[in-house]
Amino acid sequence: MTKTGRRTGGVAQKVKVVATPEMVALRKAQTRLNHFLWTTEICYGHVLARSSSDFPDHEVPVNRTFGHVPSVVWFPNTQGREHLRATTGRFLDQTQKNTSDLYRLVLVGYYAYFEEYLEDRVPGLKVGKTWGPFVRSLSAVDFRTAPTPLPLHTVLCADFCRLVRNLAVHEPYELLPVTVTDVRVARWRAQLLEDARKSGWPANESDTHEAAQQVVGQVTNHLKQARNEGKELPPELFYLLFTFTNLDQLACQIEEALLAPGQRLTTWVNRALERVRRHDLVIPENATPTPA
Repeated sequence: MTKTGRRTGGVAQKVKVVATPEMVALRKAQTRLNHFLWTTEICYGHVLARSSSDFPDHEVPVNRTFGHVPSVVWFPNTQGREHLRATTGRFLDQTQKNTSDLYRLVLVGYYAYFEEYLEDRVPGLKVGKTWGPFVRSLSAVDFRTAPTPLPLHTVLCADFCRLVRNLAVHEPYELLPVTVTDVRVARWRAQLLEDARKSGWPANESDTHEAAQQVVGQVTNHLKQARNEGKELPPELFYLLFTFTNLDQLACQIEEALLAPGQRLTTWVNRALERVRRHDLVIPENATPTPA
């Protein structure tokens, strides 16, 4: 058994699964955001880790500390001033705060890519000018009665991620919920249950409870485990990771619901075998599909 971060278990077996070009584009967007996220975080971490040894005097102007670094920030603006005028200490404080903002920005960016996937893949299902709530826009009979139907649980989890995204966008200075008992989570549960029932889903309170536990409840668990390990991590990190997971799961299950049996495509994505419900979409190992 191997242990990776907060997860203990064997390495998941990956398989190639037939997917539409729209699904492939979504995965490529996620890969780009992943690379941006982790390389940027490493840069922040490197600077902060060396702050006490390399930058002992926090009152030194930042342009003296980092003036040797090639950056547009040192070019004067239209008023003849450098774009950043601060002490080194203030620069380091801001860099520390940037990490949480980074997670929020990547979360919002990935959600935008997911909406673009929906625009291209199922454009006729949009309700008005928005895609949310997903329990409304993705409630088409074709989804619910397909041989491999779209699970309500997946849709609800994606909706909780959507609501967290909305909070990050419209109330950027509000703390994100970290427990399922948060009044906002209770309000979200009640509204999603009402929307689901009105849209024809056989929904009950346990459905919204389980989805809230999988999204918000897991944030609670991961924050607690991080503290037990002596780490102070922001909830934005875990909401971002769960948004990646839940929206990708929804997109993959939309593919499973809509792709016709025996449909031939030359594009594919990798998925954990345990998550694949339609094994007719799995590409045999000895096949040579066009790379996605």
